[in-house]
Formats: sequence, C-alpha cells, structure tokens
Amino acid sequence: MKKYLISVFILLNASAFANVDYNIKAVTRSYPVALSFIGTLGYGQKLWGSESGPMYGYVRPSAYVQTSGVINGAGVQLDFFPVSFFGFYGGSKKIKRSTDDLGSYNCSTTICNGTMSRNYIGSKLGLALKNFFLFVDGKKEDVEVDDRLGVFAEETGTLLGQSGGDKLTQITGISGFELSDTFSLGVLIQHSQMDKLKNNSVMTLGISRMKFDKWGLLLGAGQFHTRQSSNHFTVMALLTWTGSKGIQLL
Repeated sequence: MKKYLISVFILLNASAFANVDYNIKAVTRSYPVALSFIGTLGYGQKLWGSESGPMYGYVRPSAYVQTSGVINGAGVQLDFFPVSFFGFYGGSKKIKRSTDDLGSYNCSTTICNGTMSRNYIGSKLGLALKNFFLFVDGKKEDVEVDDRLGVFAEETGTLLGQSGGDKLTQITGISGFELSDTFSLGVLIQHSQMDKLKNNSVMTLGISRMKFDKWGLLLGAGQFHTRQSSNHFTVMALLTWTGSKGIQLL
C-alpha cells in the first residue's frame, strides 16, 4: 500500500493539477447505527476523447481516509474507465476498529476489534435517458482480521466472516428520476453477502437527492433486512462537499 500511495503523489506532483478531485463525505444511518466521515483525493488523467460530453476515457489513482471515532482507516484505489460511464476499479485499505460494541454483534463470541485488511475489485455503470437515471456498483472484497483467528464482524454489511478470512460480495443499485437540475427521487438497493460463511443483508431505501453548488445531500428511508432475517426500519443521510470534481463522471 505504501508503494502505491507514493506513486499516487508522484503522479500528482509530475502533472498539471487541472484534473485533481477532492471531496469530504459524512454518512449516518439509524439501523444499524453508523456515523462516518470520509475524505478523498484523486487525480484523473484523460486517455481519449473530450470532456464536453460523456465520450471519453480516463485513469484515476486516489487515496482516502475515513473515521468514525472508534473505526478508522485509510486506503488507495485505481480506477480505469475505458468510457466515462462504465469502468473498473481496484484497491486496498486497512481498517482499525477500537471497540467491543458494534451494535448487532455479540462481541464476546465475535471479533469486533483489531486491524482488518481489505483488498477489492469492482465495476461501475451509470446510464441516463432524458430524466431517468440508473447507477450500478458491484464489488468483490477479500476481508480478514490481521493476526487473529475466529469469526469476525464485517461492519459495512453487518455480516459475519469466516475465521481466517472471507469474501464479501456487495452490489449497490440506484435508479430514479431527475425532477429538476437540483432535485431527484429514486430507490437505492444494496445487497451484501459473505461467500464462505453464508449470510447476507439487504438495505432498500426510497431516496431523495439534492444538489446545491458544491454540496450534495441524499436522504433515504426504508427497510434493513438483517443476516438473521429480521426487518428493521432505517433512515440514512449522506452529505457531500466536493471541492473539485475533476474528470470523473460517476
């Protein structure tokens, strides 16, 4: 990870800064209870085409940090988009959890704290037709707790992972309609599943999205279907400040 991070900043220093992007996100959810802040810095290099429309390709290395007080992490990622609305990405991150209270877990029998390694690959697709939009993000992630054995908590999908490491498959889909340049309504569905220790969860939300200059706000309310097959009402909020959007479309 260190070598990759160094290469990111060498690229930043060796090139013009016209395509630098950076943003800060704050996301909270009522069930399972979550609050996290994420800061991202990236650099997009155009490979072909014109940025005046969607027909262009690019590559983008980036680095990010996240914190929720008791859960902190950092990672690097490389995006390759042969065309701006469809592409692939891969990355690696380290997560440090300093808590024995993760809400829906029994932390006396499940590993809740410690350092986690997460390596992942994924793909994104975004389509729009008049006022209708569709976004799909599919990701496959190798997850393990460093230097510890035992069933572990996977907090992003509120799942359980098999001792020694497991594979998380996570698919997120968003579709809806833009009612104006600043307001849209839609549906968000996120399915998370562990491949070895079979368990899954599904979050289904009705959402509204608002954009104000450099600020964006997504509000959602709906149902969280847990790994124990129980259903809970949940609300979510995602606040984004984009200092510079850069070259990326999605």
